[in-house]
Amino acid sequence: MAIIYTDEIITATEYNELRNSVGWSVPTNRCAEKALAHSLYICSAYQGQQILGSGRVVGDGSLIFCIMDLMVHPDFQHRYGIGVRILHNIFHYLKVHACPEADILGMAALGRERLYEKWVLS
Repeated sequence: MAIIYTDEIITATEYNELRNSVGWSVPTNRCAEKALAHSLYICSAYQGQQILGSGRVVGDGSLIFCIMDLMVHPDFQHRYGIGVRILHNIFHYLKVHACPEADILGMAALGRERLYEKWVLS
């Protein structure tokens, strides 16, 4: 089955399932819903109805952007380029929406900085 990428908001349940799968803390659904609703952009990967990965952008929408919560389910990491494709979509969003003078930051989990370094965010 093909992997489909979308920029539609994910549910709090999907977000928390991904967070749990990568070993991160899991907020309440209410907190997750609020965080997701305040995101500037979200890109997610699905295979059928199963969410495989997601990443989001937060910031002021003009001069400050931060790439957050880039997650790929461990069963799909390092196999299909999901994280790279999500980042590619995020950078396309930033190219369209960020001012030339904008600061773009990447928040990487400890030990996962290499993926961001490929995109010159180190």
